[in-house]
Amino acid sequence: MTATGGAVALQSRRNHDALVLSFVADSVFNLEAFRFDGTTWQSLGIVSSSVFYSQSLTLDAAGNPVIAFLLGFGGSNAAELRVSAYDGTAWVSLGALDFVGSATDSLSAPQVAIAPDGKPWVSWSKGSLRVMSLARFDGTSFVDVPIVPPLPAFDGVGGLTFLNGDPVVAWFAETDAAKVVVTRFRNGTWEPPTTFGSPEALHLTLIANGNTVIIGGADFSFGQGVGIVTRVAFP
Repeated sequence: MTATGGAVALQSRRNHDALVLSFVADSVFNLEAFRFDGTTWQSLGIVSSSVFYSQSLTLDAAGNPVIAFLLGFGGSNAAELRVSAYDGTAWVSLGALDFVGSATDSLSAPQVAIAPDGKPWVSWSKGSLRVMSLARFDGTSFVDVPIVPPLPAFDGVGGLTFLNGDPVVAWFAETDAAKVVVTRFRNGTWEPPTTFGSPEALHLTLIANGNTVIIGGADFSFGQGVGIVTRVAFP
């Protein structure tokens, strides 16, 4: 199992391990998932057989992978945000959430997380809107989840998790790339955001732990890796 181009995403849960990677075969970019069975990596099949990038991976309660990714189109600068889930036998498309038709606009790397009801949520941002977008899967299609007031997004770097059943989102502040904004949706409203200083990272990972969210990221913009880890406590 080798990858020639593209990023590798890894998730594990108990005895389930899934690895998502991109590779080139016959000039076609494939997004493929693998699961480790304790001895070897077993292919779960190809998620997408086209030009794609910026994938995000999570596992559902059964240990099956759910992937949000950006699908590109050969010979153009268009991009589409899509989500696919493995049902134990095959990959099933859950739909497309957003689209840009040219390089005059852009979509950020998406983040996907599983809600307490077992259905995926996805966060991302669109360059022309400069705010964070959030959507939940209702069993049939994705439905927008308004963030009020809107959460400004800088360079499309953000994260998403669930803390005791409540969604928590984090994003770099629009006005200051050195600040991360974190907020939680609880009791029908978005709480006042918490802001803390941080070097601008290429990616944010949110992990729920008790009544806290651990936020990690890495910055490689200055030729060397700088790791960031912050713990945010919620009442």
